[in-house]
Formats: sequence, C-alpha cells, structure tokens
Amino acid sequence: MKNIVWLKSAKLDLIEINAYYSENASSQVAAEPLQRIYASAIYLVEQPYLGVQTMDDDILEWHIPSLRYTLPYMINGDDIEILRVFHQSQRKPSKWED
Repeated sequence: MKNIVWLKSAKLDLIEINAYYSENASSQVAAEPLQRIYASAIYLVEQPYLGVQTMDDDILEWHIPSLRYTLPYMINGDDIEILRVFHQSQRKPSKWED
C-alpha cells in the first residue's frame, strides 16, 4: 500500500489556494477545492500510475477530474510524493521540488 506525502512546496501551494478562495468566496465554498484535491490524491494510492508521464521520467502528473488542478508527483518506494499543486490556467512552476 502506498502513502501520500505532501512535500513542502505542495503544502505551500495548498496554503496559497486556501488563501485565494478564502478571500474570494464564502468559507464553505473556500473549503471545497482543498477537500477535492485531497480526495483526488487518494486515487493515487490505489492506482499510482494513473498520472500522465512527463518529460522527466520520474514525474507523473495527475490532472484532477472536473477540477482544474494538477498534482505532479513521484513514486518513491511506498510513498507517493506530491511535488506541487497548481491550477491548469497557470504556467507550470519552474521547479517541482523545494
């Protein structure tokens, strides 16, 4: 069984996402994207190769269905390391890890 590990950069991305929605929506609406991001990451536990292969052989990208966020991740032993969380309308981050 795999474990989800949110790396520091991904955690910071989640904080920024939460801050954005908290400023621009009600608290109930603001919590929904984060709940859906966390719930979608659970799919990777059961199907770790669900993501799309990137140019970097070790990194896959999981495009969250019906939510315009992408989770780049790596499989490292029993861990699925979430590198970042970004909205698909944004440019990809210049680096995946911190």
